[in-house]
Amino acid sequence: MDFCELEDKITDLVNEFIRDLPCVGAKEVGLDSRCGNLFVGEDFIAVWSVYDNRLQYYGGFEYISKEQRKQFGDLVIYLVDHDGDRVSECLENFKEKAEA
Repeated sequence: MDFCELEDKITDLVNEFIRDLPCVGAKEVGLDSRCGNLFVGEDFIAVWSVYDNRLQYYGGFEYISKEQRKQFGDLVIYLVDHDGDRVSECLENFKEKAEA
């Protein structure tokens, strides 16, 4: 197996993983609507890479550390780092709106 095949398999696995996650508008997680649609996981938020710049600019995600940001193919995933970080705030907002 060459690297390109490995990369394709990883991308397919990630796409399969997010397929069943809620895809919501940015307002549902407390962000500016210009951030677009996001996938919400238990400990992460994901966005298609073509919309990542909007999420960074309008959502304040440009301040998230490189360690919290992972890209797999066309998908960018922002991981929770610790309580009080930007991703945690968004996930809390999502849970509060879902419970209301």
